[in-house]
Amino acid sequence: PGGADISSDVIFNMLRNNKIYEETIDRDAVLRFHDRPVYKENYLVAKGLEPQNGKDAYILYNFETDQTKIKLKESESGKVDFKELNMIQNVVEGQPLARKVPPEKGIPGKTVLGMYLEAKNGKDIGLPLGKNVKLAPDGLTILAETNGQVLLLNNKINVEPVLTIPGDVSLRTGNIMFLGTVIVAGNVEDGFSVKASGNIEVHGTVGKAEIDAEGDIIVN
Repeated sequence: PGGADISSDVIFNMLRNNKIYEETIDRDAVLRFHDRPVYKENYLVAKGLEPQNGKDAYILYNFETDQTKIKLKESESGKVDFKELNMIQNVVEGQPLARKVPPEKGIPGKTVLGMYLEAKNGKDIGLPLGKNVKLAPDGLTILAETNGQVLLLNNKINVEPVLTIPGDVSLRTGNIMFLGTVIVAGNVEDGFSVKASGNIEVHGTVGKAEIDAEGDIIVN
């Protein structure tokens, strides 16, 4: 006789009197308890804020870094031209090649009593600067310094102004189109094309093929 259910105001006052950190209090849970009391069971009314560790820095590449991936070109009719392997990734001077995403700072947490819980900051990484590339004024974007082929070699971004084909221009290489100078150590087989904005030098022979250069064409 004379008893009464606990009101939400009583619970809130109890929590404040016990120095429970305001942001950790689940106000909705307290209000639900006020409407539908639960007795003889643990009831969660406050929960600490977990620390959130910052994400590590990483590099966003604007080109395919896996040179083993061949992108065959398919026509509108669905036919695939196996001479168009698209293995060479041409870039022009000033083209953005990659961008570094900086590490994030960790967001600290707090216990229900407001005690500080430390969070780890993300780890930083160096910029993969190789040959013929430069850093943009923002300090994060990597730009090409010259026309050529972009490659990721030993985890460094490089732009090669000279493309060397160690063997023949054949089904193994596909047609060649390059913004720079092309050197073919072998032959250019029938039916293939080699196009370059610089010179083209073929150390072997040229079959019934198309050779198109803005510079000199040398067939040894």
